[in-house]
Amino acid sequence: MALAFVTKTVLMFARMKVSAAAIAEGFSYFEDVFAQSNVNWFTVLELYIAQNHLNGTIPLYLQRAKHDSPFSEKHQVIRRISLSMKFDYRCCIQESLSTAVKAKSICIEEERKALASFKQDFTDPSGRLSSWVGHDCCNWEGISCNNRTGHVSQMDLHNPYLDSTTEEEWDELAYNKSCLGGKINPSFLSLKHLHYLGLSCSNFEQIHIPNFFGKLQTLRYLNISFAEFAGEIPPSLGNLSNLNYVDAGCYLSLSSKIHSRNLNWLSHLSSLKYLNLNEVDLHGNTNWLHIVNMLPSLLELHLSHCGLVSHPLSLQRINFTSLSVLDLSFNDFNTSSFPSWIFNFTSLKRLDLNSNSFGAHFPDELGNLKSLEYLDLYQLGLKDSGVPRVLGNLCKLKTLSLGGKQF
Repeated sequence: MALAFVTKTVLMFARMKVSAAAIAEGFSYFEDVFAQSNVNWFTVLELYIAQNHLNGTIPLYLQRAKHDSPFSEKHQVIRRISLSMKFDYRCCIQESLSTAVKAKSICIEEERKALASFKQDFTDPSGRLSSWVGHDCCNWEGISCNNRTGHVSQMDLHNPYLDSTTEEEWDELAYNKSCLGGKINPSFLSLKHLHYLGLSCSNFEQIHIPNFFGKLQTLRYLNISFAEFAGEIPPSLGNLSNLNYVDAGCYLSLSSKIHSRNLNWLSHLSSLKYLNLNEVDLHGNTNWLHIVNMLPSLLELHLSHCGLVSHPLSLQRINFTSLSVLDLSFNDFNTSSFPSWIFNFTSLKRLDLNSNSFGAHFPDELGNLKSLEYLDLYQLGLKDSGVPRVLGNLCKLKTLSLGGKQF
């Protein structure tokens, strides 16, 4: 059933001319679900995307535009598709797979009790977890189980208010009512097969990120962004060697601030493909680039508003050459030279260096980054005036920002 659903959905989106990247992002969100159904969703998508001549390739993660609020490009893509097709994209996938996955899952009693204890310490103003009753925890809101073993594999408790709300429709009271909060009970360490943990856009009222998160050894996805945590990011997260995705961004939060005095824990996450630490205070980390250089699989790096003050002008060897998104905007770099190590990222599609200070001439080498689609050099302190000729080499460029005193 899941295979038929993938086929039917991809063909439907092909007729809409939806890009391969957008389709892949929607389905990658449910990677665990398809795995539980013995369906290789990636292979199926490759086949049907090729047959229907869709645009682009299938990246593991879509580029995410910079926002001052926690609206990710993934949610925007899903909303646009939903409006066009008059149905909710994610709900459609979940409901269509419910027979194939959830009906076969048998909740494990120890894990059901762990989830019940977890719920007891939560505040839930909107009653989102009202379904967390009875014995079938695999059908509880936000919970997915492996249909072969019955183990809980996914806990997606992100705030759903953002899934159906545009910035124009934003209502602060409605958002706050949809936030989960309270304390995080360590009972969920009994979920020893958990791959996915999403707690984004919650309100934990400045409690610290639990150190015991570092014991969730099977975790591949961790999203605690905009969740009103405070304090130090626990170095124990470095124990989660299977992580592909980490988002702990604070997104201009005025009421909470998290920090990391030492980023050495990152060096152990060799499988990491996506890292977002926007607004996390990293000002004391002078070796941040050397640590990031130890992540060979990295595709996206978001370090905006982190208080970074130094970086090497060059690196002897770049190990994460597949990087497609680099956001270092609104830091405190102040050098007389442009960082030459950036020129090694020939796959870079998005580069944002907005509001730093590189008191140098516009580097001709930027013209070699021919994959660039987005380039933001606003308020960079470059010495040139006018639009540099080298930008004519960037044939794929769609968005360019050169504002500031120098232009």
